[in-house]
Amino acid sequence: MLNDDAKMVIEFIDGCRGTLMIKDDLHIKMEFMYSVLHKVETAIKTLPNGEELYLELEDAVIDTINLAKDTYFEYGDNFAQVRESRFFRKVNEEVS
Repeated sequence: MLNDDAKMVIEFIDGCRGTLMIKDDLHIKMEFMYSVLHKVETAIKTLPNGEELYLELEDAVIDTINLAKDTYFEYGDNFAQVRESRFFRKVNEEVS
């Protein structure tokens, strides 16, 4: 689970993407994804319960992307902690 500082960093980056201060690969791919989702929305709304199905799909896609961002941010944080621990362990071994 991400701590408050990590959540704030992700929120800041998402805000920068949302205001186009950052236009990285993720932003470009998400713009494309939303344009495809819009096309799917147009087609699927003609079906019975199509709008409900589309909203469910959109929520699932967005939830998956957000979970992936949080998970990989957390992996990065854990990696940094492991690297720091290994560094200090090595320094302690050299000093001893």
